[in-house]
Amino acid sequence: MSTPDQLHQAIADQPEEDTPRLALADWLDEHGGEAGAARAEFIRLQIALAGETIETEETARRAAELLERHRGEWGFPAGPLRTAYEVRRGFVDALIVRPGRAADTLALLPRHPVTRLRLDGFDAEAFEAFVILGALETRAFRKVRHLEVRNEDWTDELVERLLGLGHFPYLESLALEATAITPASVRAVAACPRLSDLRALAINYPEGYWLNPQQHALRGVKDAGVAALVASPHLRALRELSLRHAGIGPSGAHALAECETLAHLDRLVLTDNPDIDKPARHALAQRFGDRVFV
Repeated sequence: MSTPDQLHQAIADQPEEDTPRLALADWLDEHGGEAGAARAEFIRLQIALAGETIETEETARRAAELLERHRGEWGFPAGPLRTAYEVRRGFVDALIVRPGRAADTLALLPRHPVTRLRLDGFDAEAFEAFVILGALETRAFRKVRHLEVRNEDWTDELVERLLGLGHFPYLESLALEATAITPASVRAVAACPRLSDLRALAINYPEGYWLNPQQHALRGVKDAGVAALVASPHLRALRELSLRHAGIGPSGAHALAECETLAHLDRLVLTDNPDIDKPARHALAQRFGDRVFV
């Protein structure tokens, strides 16, 4: 029989699998006493909720109640770190890493089946500190499937640095939200062979971002960035593409409507790109039907 340590390691190493989680729940029921039974119940409830086999409010309320009561003894941090992680299927699944607390947050990475990582508010200096920390746990980063970056000061150089790390070889989704990047880093995304498994890509800019005419001229995906995306040999697996507030015009819209490489998109979001004219909107509707939002 597997030991709890072995089961915890299997859970951390196989984040997609429910079998080791349920095996640990069984072990806790048999050997963990009253506290173990509560932990086992929580694991099973969250797995059921994640799989939508149970959808009742009562079940969700019971799971939340157990987590609040036992958070500390189960090793889930409280205090300032409480907002730095999300628990799914019984374990930490998502980390929100912020400057100043990055070391404490990333300490959860090797011990939990973390598949989602969000870098929030990192400037160049904070990102270099993150890289140094991350070098210590390169193997742990490999299980991350969903990566989000959110910072209005995030630049082309930082995007290219991030893509060059090699920490995230199995990404299924990448979101660059509210950044200051230009078509240069969009081209870097399009040219990155490690993104060949990507199913969802979002490069979105914040509302009101284009109030400054200088920003409008320099920042955004732009038609040049769209040209790189549609020509990429590495993004053929994409099913969702979101380019909101991205400075896209008729040329970029027509390129999307005519491209073959993104033929399998289930959802294309181009809202808040006011330069897309009526003929381009019509071409997008002809190609994608109700799968496009302009």
